[in-house]
Amino acid sequence: MSTEDIIVNIGRRALDKAARRRFLEICGLNPSAESDPIFRAAMEIERALRPKIAARSVARLRAPAIFDGGALVWDGARFYCADFPANGDCVCAFAYILTVGDFEAPYGGVFESCLADALGTAYAEAALCELKGILGGIAAKVLNEKGSDKKGLCASRVCGPGVSGMDIGELGGLFTLLDAQSIGVALTESGCMLPRKTLAGLIFFDEKDALSGLNKKSARACAGCASRGKNCAYCGARAYTRADGASD
Repeated sequence: MSTEDIIVNIGRRALDKAARRRFLEICGLNPSAESDPIFRAAMEIERALRPKIAARSVARLRAPAIFDGGALVWDGARFYCADFPANGDCVCAFAYILTVGDFEAPYGGVFESCLADALGTAYAEAALCELKGILGGIAAKVLNEKGSDKKGLCASRVCGPGVSGMDIGELGGLFTLLDAQSIGVALTESGCMLPRKTLAGLIFFDEKDALSGLNKKSARACAGCASRGKNCAYCGARAYTRADGASD
């Protein structure tokens, strides 16, 4: 079963606390250092941009999610990732595109632009976490309606173009599958998503043991990652050898 597109609007209040915490982490700031001029500058940027934040996502459900030849099969399309199983299935998958906007600094120079960019990253990460919870609720409801005996659904790690062993070229397939324009997102000819703070990928749901393969990072996955094991805060690649044979 493949559903039609699902539009999800994520309220900013649900994101503010987590985004603030992540924003300070990215900037290397202590939450209690209110007298720090950099802290004050960061808070000024946050106050200026917060009212403009609108987290929106378009997603689509596939149940069950079928793997064939190392690819996820979806309505005639095939999505490849280094860590997908050769064959098999899981309870369901969601394809999604999520945006929180552009996050252009309203004033200042390079320093303020860096703070605005960090704030956008923090809100995108917080919105993705919230989206996973919302999609998990949808998955549980669908399974309940089908009379499934599956209990305790868990979410997989995110598989996205350019990270986690998925080639950046898979981005086009997601934009073909989903109506990105419905949330104001576009894919440029060069492969950039606009607005800039936009994420896209796949999330799988099943019982914990069934997701063990999808949640296990491997050296194979790092081979398809643009960060080549250097972006460890995001892809957990530090423990693995780089694909070119050099150690991190």
